[in-house]
Amino acid sequence: MVVFQPAAEPYGIDIGRGLEIKITSSATRVPRAPDPAEGLVSLRGRITPLIDMHVRFGRDRLSRYHKESCTLLVV
Repeated sequence: MVVFQPAAEPYGIDIGRGLEIKITSSATRVPRAPDPAEGLVSLRGRITPLIDMHVRFGRDRLSRYHKESCTLLVV
């Protein structure tokens, strides 16, 4: 189980669902994309949408990432 806290309460994802943790990389912005979308990233040769979970859970978008920021890839 991986626990993350984008809002006031913690959420968890079962690692048995195919979870991969990556260091946050910059995303390519997409014009007129929905608000939680950060953009697109290339992961292992596949174009994948990157969603900001802070925005998805109703919080402000982070102004910058820090050393503890990461990308959770759930398939």
